[in-house]
Amino acid sequence: MSGLELQRLLDNRRETPIVFVSSSTKIQSSVTAIKAGALEFLSKPFDRDALLRSLIELVTMASNLAQSAAAMNTYRTRYPPMLLILPAATVQAP
Repeated sequence: MSGLELQRLLDNRRETPIVFVSSSTKIQSSVTAIKAGALEFLSKPFDRDALLRSLIELVTMASNLAQSAAAMNTYRTRYPPMLLILPAATVQAP
């Protein structure tokens, strides 16, 4: 199974950030992975600093998502009747 195939399987769980490290140097592979939601696509041989930056960004994103989810759960618990349903905005072409 390729990394792109695995990414498609994980697509239902968008909270799973992905950093590709691949021997492929094809630009199309990188574009496909990024468009499908990958955080980063690094080609081998890769720069260690680039990998470290990507992993730090990945951990930061995961932490921010967890904090946001916890805040929403707290809000929903404290203010259940405050839920507002707004009509869809109408966008007109200029």
